[in-house]
Amino acid sequence: RGLEAFEQEPMIGPSKLPEVVQVNQVCNIEAPFGLASGPDNIIYIAEKTGHLVEWSSFKRTEIGPNPQQLVKLLDGGFAVTTSEGLLILDSEYNLRKKMLSADYGKIVGIAQETSDRLYFINHRSDLEAVYVSYIDLEAAYLSDDPRECHYKILFKVPDADPHWMRVDSGKFYMTDNKHGRILVFDMSGKLLATMVCPKQDLVGDLMDLVLFKKRGLILCVQGNTIQMFGLNYSYMGYRYIPDLVEEPEACSLALLLKEETDTIFLSVLNFNSVKILKLVF
Repeated sequence: RGLEAFEQEPMIGPSKLPEVVQVNQVCNIEAPFGLASGPDNIIYIAEKTGHLVEWSSFKRTEIGPNPQQLVKLLDGGFAVTTSEGLLILDSEYNLRKKMLSADYGKIVGIAQETSDRLYFINHRSDLEAVYVSYIDLEAAYLSDDPRECHYKILFKVPDADPHWMRVDSGKFYMTDNKHGRILVFDMSGKLLATMVCPKQDLVGDLMDLVLFKKRGLILCVQGNTIQMFGLNYSYMGYRYIPDLVEEPEACSLALLLKEETDTIFLSVLNFNSVKILKLVF
């Protein structure tokens, strides 16, 4: 039961899968990876060429080698993963803290819910383990030493290869590409739910995800599709990303949700573009 079944039966109770319509697209971005936005409503883009880009002005600021995932911190600064580790910058892009992968393992899945903590996933190859950890930002900022980060392990993630994560109401949602699923944990590390897409002829790993609570959805990007789940963790189906239906090798990465307008921004790395998509219900 492949694509045809999902097109004919996109029903969960009374709701119907939303259509995904492209509103706009910006194509002069060099290898876009992470996306973020703050209270100023400016969209920020991490280019793997080494820059942060402000969407409104296309001002480019060099921040270091190979920036990837991006979070606009609640204190106005930025957190960004790179090929070397994790950087925490102030609102003027000045370095505040730096965690090196050589010391902490590969760092991915950065996320924030409250201003005092920055959560992340670190893959410790030396310990053959994956952890959800956090930086105590209030304690870290008391020191001028950029390497003093007050890092703490929260819990271990068993039998998984997660790379993207969201935190909402004390729950951790992460995509696991070892088994092609989304995992949900509480603060203690207890597994609350596992969301799996039915086997399909789709290409690509599960990448970023967002909780669209107003519409009762969890959205996750995979290749040239957006996978859709209910907030009760049930699988609903998928929609193709406009203009990428015939592009199964599309490397779609980060999602940024503007819930008030049913709009999502999506970075497509190998097409050097950021798409603005509207979900039509």
